[in-house]
Amino acid sequence: MLSGEDGISAVITPVSPKKLLVGRSAEYAIPEALEYNEAAARSSYSFFLSSCNDAETARLHLLIAERSVSILDEGVENALRELLPMRAPRTSRNGTDKPEAPYIPIRPTTTGFQFEVSLVGFENHKATQRISTQLKYIVSILSRTLPLGRLDGVTIAGDYPAALGDLDRGFENAPSATTVGQEVGVGVAQVVKVRRSGQTKGRIVMSSEIAHALISGNAAAVELAIYIVVKELALVAMIEIVDRTLPGVLLRPIEGEFNGWLYANADAALHEYVASRIAAVFGDQEKLAKAKRQLLADSINRMRDIVHKEKLAYRYHGDLDRLLAVVLPAVRQVLIFAADLLGHSSVAPLPTFHPSDDLKTSLEHAGLKNWLGMYKDDLERFYKRLGRWESFSEFLFFNVHVERLLWQLGMLPWEASEGIRVEIP
Repeated sequence: MLSGEDGISAVITPVSPKKLLVGRSAEYAIPEALEYNEAAARSSYSFFLSSCNDAETARLHLLIAERSVSILDEGVENALRELLPMRAPRTSRNGTDKPEAPYIPIRPTTTGFQFEVSLVGFENHKATQRISTQLKYIVSILSRTLPLGRLDGVTIAGDYPAALGDLDRGFENAPSATTVGQEVGVGVAQVVKVRRSGQTKGRIVMSSEIAHALISGNAAAVELAIYIVVKELALVAMIEIVDRTLPGVLLRPIEGEFNGWLYANADAALHEYVASRIAAVFGDQEKLAKAKRQLLADSINRMRDIVHKEKLAYRYHGDLDRLLAVVLPAVRQVLIFAADLLGHSSVAPLPTFHPSDDLKTSLEHAGLKNWLGMYKDDLERFYKRLGRWESFSEFLFFNVHVERLLWQLGMLPWEASEGIRVEIP
């Protein structure tokens, strides 16, 4: 379907378990050795119809989507290329001179969909118009390959934290969105889940600095701004991918108090990994990877320092909620920054860390070097199931990584008959 009329030499389709209908151009000869079932399974998108369910059919299950995914990858890359500045190609891990494109399992958004761009505190009408035009152009290009129908709109504000706090999320008892603390860095963009007409959507809230960089004319600034916008759009796409694959799970309480308590600290990391992989073909890959390595190293060091001090204080005040209010956000940040780096590094031909950099030292001091490899494998496996998840348990699986970090900090969470317990030897 994506090949284009000029690229089709023959069309073969089954009309019964034993008959094929063949249409072909005069100069094309059907190969005698053609294994139709194998070719059809590889070209299928997500399922393959068969008149029986035997060992041969089970073998074909493993081939489903092999070819269709590669065609989709080519389509994604060609669309994304329109946004990339002209530059020398980088050699990827498979030896080609182009970035590896992401696999997007959900059909793209119908072109021409509408979304709101709200610019708060802007007085320069020309700049406002240029920013709005540039954003709409980026969205129109990305909507060819990403499902962006859940984009509620984009809010750009000079006072980014205030814009987050003022956002109407559209459902009762919704907590106000907040940016990262100053000890972590300066927040510039975020996707906030909102409810509109009974549907979960994503609202992008962005600092005006990113918007001005987008129209600055400075190649490096424009490239970084596009990277940030694409990453936020990928997070919006993730909302639709999750909701279409597992309808009703978004913004719904998780069954089991212990599961929900743990997953609240893992959820954002899964979305971050997917968005980081999709956006990795943008920006200066090496420079971004270096910055992500440093962020992760700093977050690991900060987590260890904070938890050590708070555990000592806990001996005297004995308030577990007070302790967890500090520990869990620190654990959550490590999971998110690690997922961001691992998603980026899985596409860019770059190592996760260098033998001499701060990250290796931080991982070793925290006893997390082996954990990072396991986390990487689990995230990659999760990504390969993108849009094909069978149940929410594939998400809840990542609760184990919250537990692993807590164990490493000397905190042992478990579920007792009277509720959640956290043992601190």
